[in-house]
Amino acid sequence: MTPATAKDATFSIRTRLTVLAATFLAVVLIAAALAMVQVRRWEQTSSDRRAARMIANDLSDLRLAMSDQETGVRGYLLSDDTSFLDPYKEGRANATRAMSALRANQHVIRAFPMLLDQFERADQGWLVEAIEPALALQASGQPVPDALLDTGKREFDTVRSRLDTLTATLDAKVTMLDEANNHQQRVAVAAVFGGFLAALAGALVVLLLVRRWMSRPLADIAQAARSIGAGADGPPRPALQSAELVDVWSAIELLQQHLTQERDRAVRAYETLEQSAVLALHVRSELVAYEHLEVSDGWAVASRLRSAEGLVAGDCYDIGLINSNQLYVVVIDVTGHGPLAALNALKAKALLRSAVKAGHTPGGSLDLLQRQATDTGLDYLTAFIAVVNLRDGICHYANAGHPPAHIIGPNGSITHMLGTGPLVGPIDAHWETSLAEMDEGATLVVYTDGLTEATGNDRERIGEERVIAHLTSTEIPDADSAVDGLIHLFEAFHSGRQVDDITIVALSRGVTTHAEQSNDELASTP
Repeated sequence: MTPATAKDATFSIRTRLTVLAATFLAVVLIAAALAMVQVRRWEQTSSDRRAARMIANDLSDLRLAMSDQETGVRGYLLSDDTSFLDPYKEGRANATRAMSALRANQHVIRAFPMLLDQFERADQGWLVEAIEPALALQASGQPVPDALLDTGKREFDTVRSRLDTLTATLDAKVTMLDEANNHQQRVAVAAVFGGFLAALAGALVVLLLVRRWMSRPLADIAQAARSIGAGADGPPRPALQSAELVDVWSAIELLQQHLTQERDRAVRAYETLEQSAVLALHVRSELVAYEHLEVSDGWAVASRLRSAEGLVAGDCYDIGLINSNQLYVVVIDVTGHGPLAALNALKAKALLRSAVKAGHTPGGSLDLLQRQATDTGLDYLTAFIAVVNLRDGICHYANAGHPPAHIIGPNGSITHMLGTGPLVGPIDAHWETSLAEMDEGATLVVYTDGLTEATGNDRERIGEERVIAHLTSTEIPDADSAVDGLIHLFEAFHSGRQVDDITIVALSRGVTTHAEQSNDELASTP
């Protein structure tokens, strides 16, 4: 080969490699750009869907608030009992808050601003044309004309119609967003996978063409490229005389470093995911775990925790022995749910356990927790603590803004363990310790508000009264029956997605014979 021919050949190889590299890079960049666009579209669709679901919750609150108003006004007009105006006023305030929330997200649905305007006009018409005149006449002692009542019914029917239109529009939008999100997810995954395949195919084409064009002079480089492609660290750098081949080899070394970094990142990401899953399972086990109890014969405990999101919850409970004659029960409900709420719940659980075992009263234990919340910024939470004497059933307890616990007697009687102070948080507060007694055959039942606030098909809540009616009308032979009965009540009443964590804990005291009581007393005597 003459020098000119060699020069031409060198130029030809350089040009082909340049064009090939540019083409490969362009394909990768285009594939990456397309994948990024599709992923961003998916994120936007997911964001709109989340906003639409928030609108659905706010719209449900608005419907419930309007129902409360209508019920309160009707009850007042029929009975002249001013206490019926309380749900009307509360419903009015709740409706205002719900409308503010709906206005904040109304951009998600194109027709929603107009529909909300129509609803507000209908609501204002109902208020001005019927409610305010009727309330004024009723307050002055004058009879309310039937025509005005008919006007009120007609205007509220218009309000209900506007709500139905809002609901139907929202349902259609949610369905459309769900379908769009699923479609966009498939497109994004396909784009990412297609980009990866394009990059992989391009890399294989580059390898084949380089081997073909440079043949024997690049045999060592081709072997190195195959080794890298097979996942090896690569052979030592060969002795290369050509500056072009040195550049090619340097580029391969950079590629090897990049692949190694990406591999290490992928391994680290997988390890992080694996550790996160293990951590979540561990946190959940800690939320529902309590020490093995070896209590006196006749005493039994049962519990259940159902999280609203994923594996971990913002509820937790703890049951344990302070000594051979005393048992404590702790139930905590942190605001929110998910991983952060679960960690806050575990912190509170550990502190209350330590305080009770150290001899603090239930109220004093809450005081310690409140000081910790003030120092560390712990989220707001409700809590119930009881210390039960296993000999005589005497129960000292404190209730920090938690739903009332109940002691159900063997004859269906019930003792309500009401609040002894506000909820726990970075506020200045104090909690009293109250006293109750568990007779033989009695069962202590504690639960979080996720049970009482669960709603049915008509958005009606289970409520405290329905829970109490169930507990007092159902035979409760032991703790397991109490927990299973409340779970069955929830599952039979609730509809739709669970929106709050639910925790139920029961402690039952069985009936013992006189001889057994004597033996127990002897066994517990120091």
